[in-house]
Amino acid sequence: TVRAARLAFGGVAATTVRLTRSEAALAGREWTPAALPALFDTMVAEAGLRGDPPGGQAEYRTALMLGFVRKFLVWTALRRGRAAAELPAREHS
Repeated sequence: TVRAARLAFGGVAATTVRLTRSEAALAGREWTPAALPALFDTMVAEAGLRGDPPGGQAEYRTALMLGFVRKFLVWTALRRGRAAAELPAREHS
């Protein structure tokens, strides 16, 4: 169970982006692949990287944020002894 989370990303917007609503949505949930779709939806809505952020490439920057979170899930799962094969290849489109 996630006791607390901090989701902050540099390089995706003009300033560092901290996703406090997404952090709150994650707290109290099990840290499993099942948590990712709702978390990703909240992150995308909260980050608001629509249109043309400074430097462009909103889609790439969004995918980068989601990818970091997914990789962290894989890393923590493997550290807890779960097989990588138990994790879905992709949770968000």
